[in-house]
Amino acid sequence: MAYRVRDGLSYCRIDDQLVFLDVDSDRYFRLSEPLERAFIAHLTEGTCEAAELRKLIASRILTADAGGLLQPPEPTNGAPSRSFVEHPSAASKASMAQLIEVAAIVFSTRRQLASMPLRKLLDRLVTYRQRKLKHEVLVPKPALEQHLLNFVGQFWSARIFVPVPTRCLLDSLSMVRFLARRGFPACLVFGVTSEPFSPHCWAQFDDLVLTDSVGNVNAYTPIRTV
Repeated sequence: MAYRVRDGLSYCRIDDQLVFLDVDSDRYFRLSEPLERAFIAHLTEGTCEAAELRKLIASRILTADAGGLLQPPEPTNGAPSRSFVEHPSAASKASMAQLIEVAAIVFSTRRQLASMPLRKLLDRLVTYRQRKLKHEVLVPKPALEQHLLNFVGQFWSARIFVPVPTRCLLDSLSMVRFLARRGFPACLVFGVTSEPFSPHCWAQFDDLVLTDSVGNVNAYTPIRTV
């Protein structure tokens, strides 16, 4: 029987160590050394000791579910190489209507973060983005990025008036929702560092980071892309 990483669990390798993100229980974690060796053996060789395999299954790391993944999926967006905050034409003013819209999105997202598990919140984000992106943006390709930059600038110029402290997850989720309403399928990327361990997330469109600088996000290893 083939075993896969269960749905809701993702991982990445940092300095020959594995870090896991479990969106079902809203936590990051590492395996014990014996379990990590068994997990890597299962990845590379397709098998491991029966006792260790049972432990990985009992710990809900592996599952017989055919819908699970053995290896982490490749990111659908490119490696970050540019950033909105470092773009020379990034400034853009928001209208009063956009200020109200951004405030509503930020407050709604903050309520969701406080009231529902991360898995449910991310599932709702994917559903919302798919619903809003039924129709492609009918803009000539050369002008597409400028439209995106204008919208991102409008979000940030409105965000400074919303009386809620900035946070990477809150603002990245809000940015993805704001852009989805305008036909742009931005991604939410989770990343981690080790020694010391630090989680982070950002919004990204293709290779363009929308909520952080390139230098900062490149210090993190992506662990999940939504």
